[in-house]
Amino acid sequence: MRSCAALSGLFALALSLTSSGCMKLAEAEALVDRRLFNQVGGTLFSTPDLFSMKEIHLDASRTKGKELILEGAVAEASEHGTYLVLKDEAARLLVVLTDIAGSTTTLAKNGAQKVKVWGTLETGKKGLPFLKAKALTLVP
Repeated sequence: MRSCAALSGLFALALSLTSSGCMKLAEAEALVDRRLFNQVGGTLFSTPDLFSMKEIHLDASRTKGKELILEGAVAEASEHGTYLVLKDEAARLLVVLTDIAGSTTTLAKNGAQKVKVWGTLETGKKGLPFLKAKALTLVP
């Protein structure tokens, strides 16, 4: 019930911002998706796929530039909130958090052990993949 109320509130916000000319439709959709992902771990307008870290490392060229969702345990987190390292049973992956305000506070306050992250996969200078996060949610 709470998520339905939140969803209708997000729709009202997006509708008012687009109809007033303050925001383009694509920007409003991105805002709704970010907020929705933070609350329930899913998106409404975009369709990111769930990948394992092993799949990403084995075929980074296929997933480069794609929006995707990763789920894993927090192996390491920056005290300044700029990155975290996710791990699963097969691999580890760097997640850049610079586009998410308050991510460190969320992780520290809740003692997060496991998170779900939505973002775009990019490649670093040495060819290693990393995820540039758009939103994250805690996994109970």
